[in-house]
Amino acid sequence: MMMRYLPEFGLDLVLIVTGSTFFALFWALSALHKVMDWPMYRSSVRDYRILPEPLQPAAAAGILMVELGLAVSWLVDRSRELAGLTSAVLLIVYGLAMAYNLAQGRNNIECGCGGDAQTIHWTLVLRNAILAVLAFCCGIAMTLNSRSLNLMDFFSIAAGGLAFYGVYIVCNQIMANNSTSTLTN
Repeated sequence: MMMRYLPEFGLDLVLIVTGSTFFALFWALSALHKVMDWPMYRSSVRDYRILPEPLQPAAAAGILMVELGLAVSWLVDRSRELAGLTSAVLLIVYGLAMAYNLAQGRNNIECGCGGDAQTIHWTLVLRNAILAVLAFCCGIAMTLNSRSLNLMDFFSIAAGGLAFYGVYIVCNQIMANNSTSTLTN
């Protein structure tokens, strides 16, 4: 039986689509956290001091819409390449906003990442850089594979996507616990 792997990367389509599932979950839950605590999120956007105050409400709403769009785009075959590129750019922008504020000595800003309140720190900047690379690679790899998926593949993808997200949550919690200045709700 011949294995169907991507010759360029050595990755099977199941692993790539599992990554897509992770990113769909990542963006959907990120957007959900923003919606569920909209005042805290708007406060985070303000605290970053990147945009003039009159633009902040529109920027907060725009970011939410982009995240929702990314959650859906990762699930659609034709849009995964764009979802990968857009995810990478957005994660880099988030990381640069954190890095800018950290360099200015403003480290008491709630990151706005979703989940438990957590102030920005350099580990979050690194996390975003790693996620950006993974998103870009996952989006590009989708265009290089032509095999079709079977029913068992979909079970593997769902389980893998949830497992990847679980690992992400655990890593995020470890970072929050190790942060020297974690906010309390």
